[in-house]
Amino acid sequence: MSAREDIAAADMKKTGNQVILNMKTAFHQRHVGPLLLKGRVRPVKVDLLLSKQLNSSNASARAIYVPIWKSASTSTHSLLGRYGNGVVIGPHAVRTQCHWPTLSKVWPSLFKVRSDDGFNITFPKGPVSSSLGVSSKIKQGATIVFTVVRDPLSRFVSSLRPHNPLPLCNKAPCNSTLADLSKLADLLLANPLQEITRFEGEHRISQTFFLSATDASGCRLHYTHIARVETLADDLVSIFSSLGAKNITSMEINAWRHKNEATVNGKGGSPYYVNALLAKHANVVCNVCVIYARDYTCLGYPWPAACNSTQCRARINHELAKGSAGAIYDSLKHDPISINASCTI
Repeated sequence: MSAREDIAAADMKKTGNQVILNMKTAFHQRHVGPLLLKGRVRPVKVDLLLSKQLNSSNASARAIYVPIWKSASTSTHSLLGRYGNGVVIGPHAVRTQCHWPTLSKVWPSLFKVRSDDGFNITFPKGPVSSSLGVSSKIKQGATIVFTVVRDPLSRFVSSLRPHNPLPLCNKAPCNSTLADLSKLADLLLANPLQEITRFEGEHRISQTFFLSATDASGCRLHYTHIARVETLADDLVSIFSSLGAKNITSMEINAWRHKNEATVNGKGGSPYYVNALLAKHANVVCNVCVIYARDYTCLGYPWPAACNSTQCRARINHELAKGSAGAIYDSLKHDPISINASCTI
């Protein structure tokens, strides 16, 4: 992979005041974000549902899906391809991969973002929301922009081992794994930027970060639908029906999920750990509420009982009063596009 296709450390020196993290490390072959840039634009990876085949530069985007990691992103991507009546590109399409040769020739702008100081950054995987290519597809007539959100505590637990089930010990949560969850919450509180930029750490960034994605001009995406993992089948039926799917039912989607999700993305022990934390680990739950205070506030999920104590509520209110987007973004001071407590999305 050449320097033009990767993010070379030397190039990053040109935009040191714009780039938050070491891009060469962050955009490792297997890395999926977050794309932390200071400035007007906030790029996140997207799925494009296109109306025509890849060899047509005039293909419009019928839908744009913003995947939030650990919120049924893999399943939603697969189901969009199955029921969306179009061609899906993303969210990890490799710009130069051999079986999609037209991507690098027809739509190179799907992977390129222009920073505030005029430096072009080309991402090896994408597409990304704030690229000129995606913005032009939106203007050509994208009718649906949607994402899927999840209960913050459940998502936190699932993020511990993003691509593997959490183990059980005699059909009960393992003490060592509970200790790992406690340690993870401590790390996210102590140094959130360092933690979310570790390998696989992107699965722990706040959902409101993804919801504040922008187009190339720095304007936030306007979401027409926000689905929930807890009601995913019914929500996707509504979205896919809007895209022209006929006679699709939630039973059909649930049957697909039951068949295909059994061994992926942390399913298995996660519910046991959520219940264990709620029952016996109030301190860990409170930490999670502080870390994801804006997720709870903005997405409408009920606060766990442990987060309603006087002491924990004081910590949460202190977090929500910050000018930045919360503990998970403490290093992004004076961020002009962070979501506030009113959460207009």
